[in-house]
Formats: sequence, structure tokens, C-alpha cells
Amino acid sequence: MFFSDRSVNSAKNKNMKRTISLIIIILTVFAAAQNSAACYKDLALSDDDVVLTAKAVREYADGKNFLVKAAVTAMIYNRIGDPALPSDVEGALSCPRPALVPSSGVVPYDMLEEYVVLAKLVRDYGIDPTCGAVFCFGEGDPAARGYDVTLILDGLVFAKPY
Repeated sequence: MFFSDRSVNSAKNKNMKRTISLIIIILTVFAAAQNSAACYKDLALSDDDVVLTAKAVREYADGKNFLVKAAVTAMIYNRIGDPALPSDVEGALSCPRPALVPSSGVVPYDMLEEYVVLAKLVRDYGIDPTCGAVFCFGEGDPAARGYDVTLILDGLVFAKPY
């Protein structure tokens, strides 16, 4: 049986809507469970900043579960809010451990949509599963020993300075 382009696009839209709904549900539950979430609204992130963050998260955490993507997003926002680190998205992305500078290629918005929604939810609701982490290491990386580890998730170690 052959499907028309319209039915394929309709199926993609339904899957995208389900994915976004699942993200919203997971993050809402997680945010409700947090006692004192830091709000990233004070960072005054523009929509361009959110899209740049989404691109970086897509490249770094593509294929990972949604909690990892939320953690990477929060880590980027935590870097911006940390007085010892650059206070803009581009500067925060270029910090080591890891540097998250996205490639300069154009990414179609439909491939970024879920990441943009996630970045906005993390920004607007202060969702931070990392508890303030500003660095991320691979599990077993000896460089993580000098930091306060706040979360280990899916082979990634999120940490902040002592």
C-alpha cells in the first residue's frame, strides 16, 4: 500500500505533537517535584538565544532521553548565570567541559522544534535537573574529580566548582 505525502506529513505532525506533549508532561512533573527551582527569566534570553541553545543541545544530546536534553539546556543557562563565566549564550557555549558551539550550518526549524520548546520550558519554568551544574564530563573522566558532581545521567556527569 502506498501513502500519499499528505498522510506521511500528517503522521509526522502527530508524532511531533505527541513528542512535545510528552516533553511538557515530563518537565511539568519534574518542575513540580523540585522544591526551589531557579528561574532563568532573569537572564533575559532572547528567542535567538533560545534557538542557539536548542542547536547546541541538539548537536550534543541528540538521541539521548529528554531528561539529558533538559540537563544540558539547564547547564548552558547556569553558565550564563555564573559570574565567573561569560554572560551570553555564545560565550557560555564556548566554555570548556564541554564546548558546545553548534556548527554554522543551517538547521531546518522542524528538526529543531522539539529542542526550542524544551529550551523555552527550561528557561520559563527554571527546570534544572543538574542542581546548578556548569560543566559536563563523560562518565569516568578523571577531570570530574575536581568538581562537585550534582548529577550522573546516561553516561554524562554534571558538575559545578566546589
